[in-house]
Amino acid sequence: MDAAPPSYALSTGLPTYAEAHAGPSIPSISIGTGGNSSLDEYTYRSGPLTLNMGPKRYGLARPSYGWNDVIEGFVHVKKNTRGVQSIIIRVEGEIGTGVSERGFLVQQSKTTILTLSETLFEASEDTKFPQEGAQYPFSFPLPTYVTGGREALPPSSALTHAGMAGNVTYYVWVEMIRKGKLRSNER
Repeated sequence: MDAAPPSYALSTGLPTYAEAHAGPSIPSISIGTGGNSSLDEYTYRSGPLTLNMGPKRYGLARPSYGWNDVIEGFVHVKKNTRGVQSIIIRVEGEIGTGVSERGFLVQQSKTTILTLSETLFEASEDTKFPQEGAQYPFSFPLPTYVTGGREALPPSSALTHAGMAGNVTYYVWVEMIRKGKLRSNER
């Protein structure tokens, strides 16, 4: 007897579950609720700055963006930052490749495929430094093509094969530049 395989409809999103629809044997769980921003949002803290990349999506540990999506959020200044000259945010993408022989890396290369930046704060006569508690919003629409090229912007990935490895990685950097020789910049 020949039977056709079952057909499955492709889903465009994750199913939604509500506690009211759960059966009596299914435990009730809650992910990312309760008003705690560290659970509900992608936040990264470093020194006097906090980078907030918005609400968590799809239950992922890191932010995820699709084709021509928009990377947005804000930088929050937690402490008084006297001496700060500027605060800059960057989105960078790179392709890295490596070749190894007998366990030793013999060749490595990195190519930048995306560079976007925006100055969020710049010291002036009116505002000499960012105020404590200030929030600086940012928004970067992802381009269709790599910077300066005609190739489509590739998704994040990591590939390995015997003796070879390659990856596509995207970073969001916040850099606080201080004036003065003995002051340290933060990234």
